[in-house]
Amino acid sequence: MRYLIEGEIIRSENAAKSYKQKSKFVSNYLRARPSSNKVMDFGCGKLRYSDEIVSISKQVVFLDSDLQLSRNQMVRGVSTSVAEYVSTHYAHAQILSFECAVAQGVNSCFDFINCSNVLSAIPCVDYLQSALCIIYSALQGGGEALFVNQFRCSSFSKFESGRRHMYGYIYKGRLGYTYYGVMTNDVVVDLLVPLGFEVVNVWSEEDVGFVLVRRPHTVIA
Repeated sequence: MRYLIEGEIIRSENAAKSYKQKSKFVSNYLRARPSSNKVMDFGCGKLRYSDEIVSISKQVVFLDSDLQLSRNQMVRGVSTSVAEYVSTHYAHAQILSFECAVAQGVNSCFDFINCSNVLSAIPCVDYLQSALCIIYSALQGGGEALFVNQFRCSSFSKFESGRRHMYGYIYKGRLGYTYYGVMTNDVVVDLLVPLGFEVVNVWSEEDVGFVLVRRPHTVIA
């Protein structure tokens, strides 16, 4: 996804990390989850956690911007697109663009949604709210969503030299402008609760924050 913020283009697709840079804490959590019928990897990027996601679900949807899904890049050691990699490596998986999800909506059929290191890369309030609303609407009653954010990193002092924006900073590097949002667990909870999410658990592992929430069951009067 690309954003025009205060006259500068922010190419958030460049923030996606390789599968070689996965967090052991996130990987261990995903592998330990009970099997689900249908799982979404929201903001799948370069399929950083795709093996873990596929291993716990009968059906998987990998969601990201149309640009991230379709452009040619290195995906899990192969020069290809995310869409092509998914179609040739994961039999029970499909892709969905963020743009399509916004325009057409998503059925409330997912047992679990993974959203790892995504919120910190969205530099626009409207898009951030749209992303959270899509996740809420995609969950079935009782379905859970995991929000993971790295709220400290080795480059944090570098980002702080940029200008303040939303929850973090806009920084100009060698590849252009990037946004780094400091999404602490408290910030994430404050964003989720007003939308109707129920908080299940909140914890941290070193510099990685985890917020696990669920969509409440619908009560029929």
